[in-house]
Amino acid sequence: MVPEHEILLLGIRNLALTCGEQRLIDNRAKAMYKEFGLRTLAISIVNSRHLAGEKKIVFGQHLTAICLPSRVIGLPMAILRLCCLAQRSLAANTPNAIIVSGSFLLTLVPILRRMVPGIVILWDVHGVAEELIEGSGFSIKSLIARRMVYRFQKHIEKALGPTVDGCIVVSRKMAQYVSRETGLSNSIVLPCGVDFDEWPLFLQYDTIRKTVRQELELGDGPVFVYSGSMAPWQCFAESVRLFRAYQAIDSSSKLVVLTRDTQVAQRIISEERLAPASVVIKTVRSHDVPRYLIAADVGLLLRKPNVTNLVAAPNKFGEYMAAGLLIITGRELGDYSDLLADGNLGIVLDSKQISQPTTAVLELIRECLQEEDPSKRQLRRKLAEEQLDWRRLVSSMNVRSQNVKTP
Repeated sequence: MVPEHEILLLGIRNLALTCGEQRLIDNRAKAMYKEFGLRTLAISIVNSRHLAGEKKIVFGQHLTAICLPSRVIGLPMAILRLCCLAQRSLAANTPNAIIVSGSFLLTLVPILRRMVPGIVILWDVHGVAEELIEGSGFSIKSLIARRMVYRFQKHIEKALGPTVDGCIVVSRKMAQYVSRETGLSNSIVLPCGVDFDEWPLFLQYDTIRKTVRQELELGDGPVFVYSGSMAPWQCFAESVRLFRAYQAIDSSSKLVVLTRDTQVAQRIISEERLAPASVVIKTVRSHDVPRYLIAADVGLLLRKPNVTNLVAAPNKFGEYMAAGLLIITGRELGDYSDLLADGNLGIVLDSKQISQPTTAVLELIRECLQEEDPSKRQLRRKLAEEQLDWRRLVSSMNVRSQNVKTP
């Protein structure tokens, strides 16, 4: 039986595990439900490393997901299976709009047009094809394969991107990228926001900080936090290196790492020769993340200059801001580097400073920490509420789009 829904999302997205992709789609669907009463049915292909068999996940009234496992080599068959399920869904329930999430599924747009003439189809752009080839450490065989997939993906985007009614992007720079690469200029800017219904009030922050710091035995010194995966482009090794350098001038500082990839995190920490006593590594459920962020002082969000980061809008930026943290990031982080620099709310480093933190950078961090007070934390929280609250973002869709009507 097909669940009733107003939005049909067809994706190649990891909805089976707690991660940035899952949180973005879940939170966005939740905001659409709260603001407009729109329910989402997602049919998504998931890497078989994360999912053994086909699985239905009910996130709540706002979102039901049907996850289809597939290896990379089996992707064409998985897309065919997804298409069959979409056809069955559309026969039982005509939604207000279809969201295609993932470039390879743009190949379904002509089929969907024939299935439901006149339906609004939006392309959900989370990342860019350059993710496949940026970075280092690839074998020659892997790099050749990645370049082939990269070229194929770029061809699909250029050929089929203009056939949709508009695209959903996470930053203004992403909108510019899509327009430049595909000619599609009709964009809705929806950055990765924060669901403040799941966050405590700012008045509770002091109590939470004390409780969590006691729980983790963090002491009274500065606490740096890294929240995310161990993907090379997220610069965890560089984050550890920066913390280790800072700890040399302030031995009371501690590092908290929130990640599912605990073994990789342990290996990198060992390689960087960071004392285990100064680090806490935890895997926490998504709704517990706010507590651990609030206990920290500095949010590490280092990024290097490449296309992937230039158009990005990481979930953790909004979460760090909501927690009131002093954010340290790179100069090329989507729209956010400018936001931090203009508001004097964080520290923006260039690529050389990220790779090799200088004494001047370390002293700047210490100076900023000495100037921190509850009013600055509250200011960051307020800014996050004003610019990154999911419900506000969704309610402004008509304003941020040019011709696309809110489904």
